[in-house]
Order: sequence, then C-alpha cells, then structure tokens
Amino acid sequence: MRRLDPRLLIIAFGTNEGFNTSINFDTYSARYEQIIQMLRNAAPMAGLVVVMPPDGVRQERLPPFTRSCERLAPTGKGFASPPALNTVRQAQIDVARRNHWMQWDWRQAMADTAHPDGRCTILVWGNRNPPVAAKDHVHLLKAGYQQTATSLYDDLMNGYKLWNSLKHKK
Repeated sequence: MRRLDPRLLIIAFGTNEGFNTSINFDTYSARYEQIIQMLRNAAPMAGLVVVMPPDGVRQERLPPFTRSCERLAPTGKGFASPPALNTVRQAQIDVARRNHWMQWDWRQAMADTAHPDGRCTILVWGNRNPPVAAKDHVHLLKAGYQQTATSLYDDLMNGYKLWNSLKHKK
C-alpha cells in the first residue's frame, strides 16, 4: 500500500455481515474501526471514504414474518431487510462519525421517489427491464454497479468542487 501511495481510499464492506445472524456486534464496531485504521496507517496521505452497504433483502421463511418490503415495494411480498444489515449500517455510521470519516450511503444512492431511503429498492432494481440487480436480492448486475459508481463519482466530485471553492475563499 505504501508503494502504491494512493490519494484516496474507498472502503466498502458490511453487506455479508448484515446477512449473518450470528455476528457478534459487540466486537464488530471495534474490528471494523481497527481494519480501517490499519489501512489509513498504510496510506496516511490518502483521503478516506467509507461506503455503507447497499440495499439487500432476504425472503422470509421463518417466523417472525415482518415483511418490511411488502409495504415499500409492490414486488416485496415475503421480503424484508435483514435486521443485522441495519445494525451493521448503524455501527459503521457511528464509527465514521466518531473518526470524522467521510461516509457515502450506497443504499441511499439506490433510492427513488417511491423509496426515499433506499430500503427494498433492490427488488425494484431487479424488476427493471432489463434488470440491474441480481436475482439473489443482494448483488447488483453490471448496469447497477455502473449506475451507483457514477453516483459515487458525482458525489465525490461535487464535494471536491465545494471544498475547492471554500478553500479559495479563505
């Protein structure tokens, strides 16, 4: 990492942990922070963007059936956001805020007018013609990754332009 001398680290993980019902969240935050600090130490001059997990859902097969997506997406019958995914997201938000790290919300980038917070949009994205989300209701297809990558790029560049304009006003 030191040899590469990157100027920006974009760190994204947490989706798999969000689907893991046996994860120990007491240690998750500490481990998450430790891994990012290790990367920061390896590239101390790099900026840092922490990317929170995208939307993902699972089909509910066992009680209790909360079916949170049923009221949010017409195709959401029997689907819900895994409760652990929200816990992972909140842990990442807390760690990023405590460390003053820039955050980018991948799920929010998937939002639309009917789903302003991005929850359950993976179902909508999977039903587009052509679909931009995979049938597993977790991963995107190439077009979906390209769409969200463009959103990330636009947000980064808009932030840079704002920072640059404020820097030159001083």
